[in-house]
Amino acid sequence: MADVRHNRRNESRFKNSYLLRLSYKRRWRITATIEGMKVFICQRVT
Repeated sequence: MADVRHNRRNESRFKNSYLLRLSYKRRWRITATIEGMKVFICQRVT
């Protein structure tokens, strides 16, 4: 029983770190897209 509980704890920790990484990647991608749009708009204006 202790082994099962230990595995479950590791699994939840892994899930949490994975979700954090996903949200971080998504935020970075949104930031990169916004920066790219800014550059694109500046190029269109000039």
